[in-house]
Amino acid sequence: MWHALLRISSTRWGDGMAGPSLTRMGASLPCTLRTLSQLIHIGFTQIQWDGIQSRPLVDVNGHIFAVLAGRPDIPAYAPAVTHAFDLLAMSTTTS
Repeated sequence: MWHALLRISSTRWGDGMAGPSLTRMGASLPCTLRTLSQLIHIGFTQIQWDGIQSRPLVDVNGHIFAVLAGRPDIPAYAPAVTHAFDLLAMSTTTS
C-alpha cells in the first residue's frame, strides 16, 4: 500500500460541470470533469445537507471517511464570522 499527499480543490463552472483539481508533488494529475447526473450514474450518491448539522460520510462498510462539519445554529454566528473575515481582509491590505 502506498500513500501520497494530494492537494484537492473543488472547481465549479457555470455550465453545471464540477470536478476536482489534484496536485501530487507539484505535478498535475489528469481529471475527468463529469456532470452530477454522470456521477450518479457511475455510483455516486447525492446527499442533502443544510450546512448546519454535522454529518458523517461513511463507506459501504460503515467506516467514516469524512465529516461535513457544520456550524453553530445560533443567530449571532453569521455576523461574528463576517466580522472576523472583515478583520482578516483589512489586515492583509494594511500589512
